[in-house]
Amino acid sequence: MYKIQYVHIPNIFKLDIWNSPVDELVEEVGVSSDQIESPKLLGTVQNLSLPGRPSLEFLTRISSSAKEVQQLSYKKSLY
Repeated sequence: MYKIQYVHIPNIFKLDIWNSPVDELVEEVGVSSDQIESPKLLGTVQNLSLPGRPSLEFLTRISSSAKEVQQLSYKKSLY
């Protein structure tokens, strides 16, 4: 049986945690931040390749089509 553990996160880090997935899409794919919905936290994953370090997994939606995202990503990779 899994035991749920709750961790207090100071407010100063909360904003960074929620902005992180948006920043990643903007920087790595080239999607505009106004096209991205607020991220939803799916849960945590224990990353076994980094000595068990936990990572947060988010779901977000964007207003662009898959084809538009592919084109943006391709253009971004050229720089």
